[in-house]
Amino acid sequence: QLTFRLSIGDTSGNVSHDDVTINVEPNGISGYPEDVISFPTADASASLGVSLAGKGDFVAIIPKYEQFITEKTGRPENMLYGLLDLRIKVDQGAQADMVLYFPSPLENGYTLYKYSPSNGWYDYSGHVTFSADRTRAYVILRDGGAGDDDGIPDGMISDPMAIGKVPASPPPLYPENPEPPPDTGGDDGGGGGG
Repeated sequence: QLTFRLSIGDTSGNVSHDDVTINVEPNGISGYPEDVISFPTADASASLGVSLAGKGDFVAIIPKYEQFITEKTGRPENMLYGLLDLRIKVDQGAQADMVLYFPSPLENGYTLYKYSPSNGWYDYSGHVTFSADRTRAYVILRDGGAGDDDGIPDGMISDPMAIGKVPASPPPLYPENPEPPPDTGGDDGGGGGG
């Protein structure tokens, strides 16, 4: 049971409080270590787990259907678990070492792909190491660098990823030094990635 208190005050010294209590229930998913955040895939046909080794915090873990991204060029085939849209808060410019847990060993030929509006679909295997039994993927992400499409070290890593099979026309590997997106000369006022 988690309780949060919101306090609002004005310049006259008046203060009002409101408490909200949230009951956190087990999701019924088992088979992952205790320190792993487990969740169902978008279609609830399987489950995945994630954890961070070292510094950083998950801000959002959003399973999505693969149709969420309509771009077909370089798209991996047979995305086993749909898309996983993550947001990870880190120190500005820092690296996040994420571990992705699978419910069963991945067959050979499957690897991690990422998608971004500026780079499209790309093979991210150069930044991933699979465990010998292929039940875990160790993924390196860097704020403003590899795995973070905005190219800006702003303390937030985001972009969807998927486990898929190499397509007939494979996508490019993620560039080691990606160009940051062009400056559009204005503030779009938006947030969020994807």
